[in-house]
Amino acid sequence: MDIAWRALMEEDIPAWARFGRAVEEVDREDEHYSEADLAEIYAEPLFDPPRGSLAGFDGDEMVAFGMLRVRSEADEIHRMGFDGAVHPAYRGRGLGTELLRWAPEAARALHEERYPDSRLGLSTGCMSTNQAAAALLERFGFKPVRYYHGMRIALAAEPLHVHSIEGIEIVPYAAELDEQVRLVKNASFKDHWGTAKTLLEQWRTAYLDSVSFRPDLSFIALRSEVGGNGGADAETEGFGRVVGLAMTKYFEATTTATGEREAHIALLGTLREVRRRGIAHALLASVLHAARAAGFDAASLGVDSQNPTGALGIYERIGFTVKDTWVNYQREY
Repeated sequence: MDIAWRALMEEDIPAWARFGRAVEEVDREDEHYSEADLAEIYAEPLFDPPRGSLAGFDGDEMVAFGMLRVRSEADEIHRMGFDGAVHPAYRGRGLGTELLRWAPEAARALHEERYPDSRLGLSTGCMSTNQAAAALLERFGFKPVRYYHGMRIALAAEPLHVHSIEGIEIVPYAAELDEQVRLVKNASFKDHWGTAKTLLEQWRTAYLDSVSFRPDLSFIALRSEVGGNGGADAETEGFGRVVGLAMTKYFEATTTATGEREAHIALLGTLREVRRRGIAHALLASVLHAARAAGFDAASLGVDSQNPTGALGIYERIGFTVKDTWVNYQREY
């Protein structure tokens, strides 16, 4: 086929948005992005479009796309993120193979600049129902290593009551505490498989400056000024009063595609020192009450099926149900 391959450029964002909608119609990954959302992805600090992207065009229409994201840190293995897709009308013609041949070569140059003393790995994935994508990944040596559930709850009924917790206050997100919130996010996700710290510039792009961030639907857990440290130990003091966070986003493109307003809880975490006190439950319930009051139809989130904090059980007890499963595939080079 006469497909023109080149790196993604900023002026390609409208074509990228059309491409994404076409892919979502078939793959049903619950991924809906507006042009404004994609402009933010294009500007992400760890995405280098000239060297970390490959787009295939048939005339003015994008028909294949792949992108690489380096990680903010690495130990023995630098597991670089790789996302790729082919327009449904162009599948079975070798375009996915082209992307999977390009990715490791492009990744090596980006990897060696940052982490020359680490091994290179690529991390990608597909929905558990996408058998064709799974077969292609496995043909290129990728193996399934982790399973992530997409969960959802309708907000027609009154959400669970927000219980009080001794020594802890659940309050709306406050911009003046944003840096404490970022640090607590890094600390609370440190024991989660496959995660890396979020740098300040990344955090601002994803939240503070993002068109999708909803501070009015986001909450933080604070140690009470009165009543001691709320069960936190000395290590927790480095984060000020913040001990937990629930950061929520709203994607208008989802409403355009589905007709429903869905609040997406992008981050929910608590410091290890204050876990098992109901803080995550209280944060989540606070988001659900605020979203319902604001007229949202549903709320969603994602969870590692093997999350060590028992998050899956917490979400199920609140009323979330699994709607789909994402399979993470990895390969070392």
